Amino acid sequence: MLNEILNALKSKQGNVIIGTNNGTNDDVEITILNFIRNNKEVTLDELSVLVNKSRRTIARIMNRLQNDNKLRRIGSTRSGYWEIV
Repeated sequence: MLNEILNALKSKQGNVIIGTNNGTNDDVEITILNFIRNNKEVTLDELSVLVNKSRRTIARIMNRLQNDNKLRRIGSTRSGYWEIV
């Protein structure tokens, strides 16, 4: 099922480069923001598969983006979406 999600998101991304394990956090942040631009309802689990990082690492990066006022969560964790500021 995760492969289906990955393939569906990849097909919507265009020329976005998917992060790898050896990428810096800045590269991962850019990749995450690109995915959110194209799918505001993307989940942490989906992002972790897409950028090949743990869910906890994605959560840390998302928190940092929120603290830096680059990203905002609108609505609840279950039915909300991400907004790039």
